[in-house]
Amino acid sequence: MVLSLWRMTVTTEEIHKINHIYNQFRTEGRFRNAKRFGSGHIHQTWLIDTKEEQHPGYILQEFNKQVFPQTDKVMENILRVTQHLRQHSEHGKIYNVAEPVAANSGEYYYTDDQNNDWRLFHRITPGISFDTVPDETVAYEAAKIYGSFIAGLSNFPAETLHEVIPGFHSVELRYRQLMDVIEADAAGRVSDVDEEIRFAKEQVGAMRKIPELSESSPLPVRVTHNDTKLNNILFDEKNRAAAVVDLDTVMPGYLLYDFGDLVRSAANRAGEDDKHAAFSLPLFHAIAKGFLEETAVLLTDEERSLLALSPQYMAYLMGIRFLADYLNGDTYYTTHYHGQNLNRCRAQFGLMKSMGDVFDECEAVIKGI
Repeated sequence: MVLSLWRMTVTTEEIHKINHIYNQFRTEGRFRNAKRFGSGHIHQTWLIDTKEEQHPGYILQEFNKQVFPQTDKVMENILRVTQHLRQHSEHGKIYNVAEPVAANSGEYYYTDDQNNDWRLFHRITPGISFDTVPDETVAYEAAKIYGSFIAGLSNFPAETLHEVIPGFHSVELRYRQLMDVIEADAAGRVSDVDEEIRFAKEQVGAMRKIPELSESSPLPVRVTHNDTKLNNILFDEKNRAAAVVDLDTVMPGYLLYDFGDLVRSAANRAGEDDKHAAFSLPLFHAIAKGFLEETAVLLTDEERSLLALSPQYMAYLMGIRFLADYLNGDTYYTTHYHGQNLNRCRAQFGLMKSMGDVFDECEAVIKGI
C-alpha cells in the first residue's frame, strides 16, 4: 500500500502555526501550504509546499519528546551520520538520506513557546513509500539500500554516537517492562489478553538466544539504523530505493537487528495490525539477497549464523512492546482506533509463529547466498 496523506481537516489556525514554525528555519522557498503526512507512530509530520515550483519543499516534524527527551543528541547523531555518508561514499556510491535544515538560531531544531521541539528536512522527491511490500523487487531494493547504509558507515566510530534510547532492542528490558505493566494493570486490560501474555512468557527463553550468544562470542557493534521498517525508505517511480529516512534511532547497535526488523516489516504482505499477517519465504529470499550483496564482506561468522533467527527476535520484541503499550492505555504509539496496539501485538506474534514454521528454509537461504 502506498503511503498517502492523512485525510484530516487542517484548520486555518494550524496553517498559521506551521507557517510561523517554518519561518524559524533557514529555508530557500517561501511557505505556500502544509498538509499532514505519513503513518508514523511517534512524531507528527507535515508536508510543506513552497511557492517556488522548482523547489521540492520540506518535511516538518513536531518532535516527540516523551520518546526522545534529548533532541540535541538525536540531531547531533543525525548530522554526523549524514555528513559522513556524503563525504565518505565508497566506490562512487551516493548514500541518499534526508538532510536536516538549520534553524535561524544555528541549531538543527526549533523550540516553540510551549517547549515543543520542531525540525525540518529537505524533501526528497518523488518520495514514494510503502507500508506493505507490493513485490519481491521492492523487498530486494529495500534490503539493498539498508545494507548499503550500514556498509557506508562501517568506518564510522560507532562508540562516538549517543545512545538515544538505551536498551532499545534489549529483550530483557522489554520483557521486564511488560511484566511491570502487567502487574500495574493501569488501564484494566490484563484480563483481556491471557493468551498473549502466555505466549510472551513461553517464547522469551528462545528469544534470549541472540543476547546470550553475543555475550559468549561478542558481536561487532556497528552504526545501525535501528528502525528498518519498509516505510522508512523512499522509492522512485520505478520502485528503486532512493533514500533512507527517519534516522532518529541511528546509534551503536547490532547488524542483526536491522536485518531482522526489515524482514519483520517487508516479508509480510499484510499490514502491521492485520490479523492475516504471515511470513513470505520468497520475500525473505529477496531481502536476504539484497542485504547480503551490500554487507557480506562485513559479516562475521557469528552474525551470519544468527541472521535467520533475527526476524523472529524482532517480531517478538515488537509484539511485547505493542502489548505493553496496550496494557498501559496506549500512551506510546499513535493509534487510530481502540485496540489497534493489541491487533499489532497479535499480528506480530502470528508473524513470529509463521517464521518459526520455515526456520530451516530461512537458514538454507542464508547459507545459499
